[in-house]
Amino acid sequence: PFGDAAFPKLAREAAKLCTKEPLGGWEYAEDLARIRGKMDRLRDADREFRVYGAYEHQYKTLPPIPEVDLLQFEARLGFPLPADYRAFLLRVCNGPMGEYEGLEPFELNRDLQELQRPFALTREQIANHEYELVHLQPTDVGRKDGWLYLFSEYAGFGCLVIHGEARGLVIGNDGWDFFVPAAPTGVTFLQWYERWLDQSLKECARKQ
Repeated sequence: PFGDAAFPKLAREAAKLCTKEPLGGWEYAEDLARIRGKMDRLRDADREFRVYGAYEHQYKTLPPIPEVDLLQFEARLGFPLPADYRAFLLRVCNGPMGEYEGLEPFELNRDLQELQRPFALTREQIANHEYELVHLQPTDVGRKDGWLYLFSEYAGFGCLVIHGEARGLVIGNDGWDFFVPAAPTGVTFLQWYERWLDQSLKECARKQ
């Protein structure tokens, strides 16, 4: 369970069992297979990079993160990353193909102190649009608690909450305040990523 004090020791032990093929993320195999198929379709449909931001990443992907490296990172962090995001990193890619100017690659070598502190908003507060409680910018000292930077968009950005009651939700920032993309109660990483694929494929179809 999240917050189990035994996790770091167990993660280090699990790292010793790693093989070339990942053992984790299997519970999302069907979702990831569908997503990979849509990624291939989008590359084929948008060879001229007409989808917004596509010219920046050109639908390129970095290799998945080796499971041993991810487990060792999580052992230092003290808890696992959200399961669907973790599965994506292990079994699909580490960016940059993604929404807007692309998905930010996950960095294993990073300061953990801010990630280890919980995100300030709850799911209920997000659903009720109580954004005035927290105004976050990536450069604000002490304001990056509990989330990972995912993408940039105009003056704003998107992030994934990894610690706190809202753990697992993708949340955006328009440069002034937080908003939840597309859904009033937030979306998970795979929901957000697949929604982008679906919207991009529709955009390509309209432009043909």
